[in-house]
Amino acid sequence: MSRIFPSLCAQRVKAARAFLDWSQDDLAKASGVAVSTIRNFETGYMPRGRTTALIRQAIERAGLEFIEPDGFRRRNDEIMVLDDADNDTRLLEDIGTELRRNGGDFIAVMGSDSLFESFHTGWGRDKKGLFGIVSKLAPILCLCSLEATGTCVDKKVIVKRVQKEVVGPMSFLVYGNKHVLVLNEGADKLRYIVFSSAEIAQAYRIHFLRLWEATMTAGS
Repeated sequence: MSRIFPSLCAQRVKAARAFLDWSQDDLAKASGVAVSTIRNFETGYMPRGRTTALIRQAIERAGLEFIEPDGFRRRNDEIMVLDDADNDTRLLEDIGTELRRNGGDFIAVMGSDSLFESFHTGWGRDKKGLFGIVSKLAPILCLCSLEATGTCVDKKVIVKRVQKEVVGPMSFLVYGNKHVLVLNEGADKLRYIVFSSAEIAQAYRIHFLRLWEATMTAGS
């Protein structure tokens, strides 16, 4: 292990633990990292990147977020922006947690043809289709344009292909009480803006279902 890691240092983690009233054992359980690694970290030695990501994610799931240069604050639970190297993993964790808690369908509107292809064939760090992963937790309803290529063979993924103007330019997801705007920033980089609001999620769900019922299936 090497010393010095400016974005997530021992002092910030210890301060966050104290704020949450967590022991080192609590953080180890929440993150899945060995307590001995937590102890080493807090004495000034830095684990490898994946381990620090697990520690950060555990603290963020508890309601805090780290801010530069050296602080943290309570996260605004109504809006969460996922735009770092682990954004796909964090989105998938949020989807899993929300669907297990609240159940229901997973809704997707794909304003981008390339995004549809990515979501069902090659999404995330491991290049696995998001739809294939999520369909193990919930049935999926997806609207995409007629121009989108690819075929979903999973029976839990129902796709309707419609005219481009029906879908519109914006891509979004709805699951449980969450609504997510999906922004394609180029070079295979996606940014997710997650809104935690039952009212917003329900409004987009109703909008989606009206579009769904008003269109004919054009093949999947």
